[in-house]
Amino acid sequence: MTLAPTVIRDRVDAAVGLLRAGRHGDAAALLRSVIDPTPSTLEARRLLAVALRDLGDLAGAEQALGAAIAIDPGQPAFFTLQGDVLARMGRAAEAEAAYRRALALSPTLGPAAVGLAELLLAAERWDEALAVTSAAVAAGDVDLNVWTAHGMALKAQRRLDEAIEAYRRGAEAAPRSAVAEHNLAAALGDAERFAESEAATRRAFAKGLHAPEAWLVHGRALMGQAKLDAAEAAFREALRRRPADLEPLTELAQLVWMRSGDLATAAAPIDEAERAAPGAPAPRLVRAKLLEYAGDAEGAYAEVAALLADAPADFVLQIRAAQLLAERDPGRALAHAQAAAQAAPQELLA
Repeated sequence: MTLAPTVIRDRVDAAVGLLRAGRHGDAAALLRSVIDPTPSTLEARRLLAVALRDLGDLAGAEQALGAAIAIDPGQPAFFTLQGDVLARMGRAAEAEAAYRRALALSPTLGPAAVGLAELLLAAERWDEALAVTSAAVAAGDVDLNVWTAHGMALKAQRRLDEAIEAYRRGAEAAPRSAVAEHNLAAALGDAERFAESEAATRRAFAKGLHAPEAWLVHGRALMGQAKLDAAEAAFREALRRRPADLEPLTELAQLVWMRSGDLATAAAPIDEAERAAPGAPAPRLVRAKLLEYAGDAEGAYAEVAALLADAPADFVLQIRAAQLLAERDPGRALAHAQAAAQAAPQELLA
């Protein structure tokens, strides 16, 4: 039985409220109750795809979108969502085609440009990604997501000053966004504009962002200004929020080693990380680096070899082992290099 248009609208509006409340299963059930083969339920089909995507039912979301597109193939929002679903399914070529179809229908559609740019960046197709984001920026009325994607595309090409400007425009477009300030801070840090990076991280903190990544960027900005006590505290805060995280643990161990010259003191944070996250690989990797700095190449190799025992196909570990043995035992180093090349023949470093 075909429902009255007012009933469909009321149920779709209610489903939107359920989606906003995170009740995706309830929203999906309500949306299914109004769907019929008519164009009047196209929005219900789109929202059903959103609900199913967020529930992890990507095949169901793809099916819902396919039915909607079959009814009306002129809706760019459908193709944008289809691109997102296909990208999550690992079907990159089909996702790219969907995003490009959306942009062909609506060249200024920001979400489609962002989705396509992220896909191209993941494939290291830097020039194409920048062309997509540049076109989106030129269209005007640019939101935070478009500015962020544009900044990422510029940063990938090491055009840091332009990337910083893009991130700054993003922060201006979304003045309440702490993430926008964090992105700006990271780009400023990459450009070694450490005082400005510190200021941006403090704005991110003031806007409510206290993720480990923010504390890592903050610590690097402080270290770049030789504010070593504060930098050490920032790296420790990052680890408190995510124990055994590779980057802050590396930064902290190196900083303590630089300041103390004492191996046991520098290894203390690594020991803490191992206790907090038993079996995590990051502490062993950081200890290997620390032992290498201290001149104990054999001890460093032992740490990497222990990780390789559990992950022999990890080409990054194989390369690290080869590097540690290159001068002392070229034959064993070559064996690790060959294993790396076998595990990842497409990798230039291997």
